[in-house]
Amino acid sequence: MPEARLQSCADACVYQDYDESNEFYREAIRCARKPHRCCECGEMIARGQSYERASGKTDGTVWAVRTCLDCREIRKVFVCGSWTFGELWESLREQLFEVWQTYSPIDCLAKLDSKSARDKAMAMYDDWRGDA
Repeated sequence: MPEARLQSCADACVYQDYDESNEFYREAIRCARKPHRCCECGEMIARGQSYERASGKTDGTVWAVRTCLDCREIRKVFVCGSWTFGELWESLREQLFEVWQTYSPIDCLAKLDSKSARDKAMAMYDDWRGDA
């Protein structure tokens, strides 16, 4: 979204280029029976922790990914339209964090329901700014 059209940070949206179509796609919230790694932030999903498991078939290839619930919430709030797993934080750094510098992240962070997702987004933003 061009910055000139934005009225506040709350109007910001991240767009990702995804031009493939899935032959099938499923997602479910699961409880980890063993440790997994989040496909977005790379952090460990501990045994007993809930996470999103998405699977599908794209261009003849069957795939499955796991996303921590914080990254899932952040993706659902800030990514508009289709997305590519594994590119959430790169897209936020390239498209959203510059907007946050202009408008302050407070309006955007208010769109997140969980404190842990807000904390993760703010920590990533601080790291991007070099404040960490």
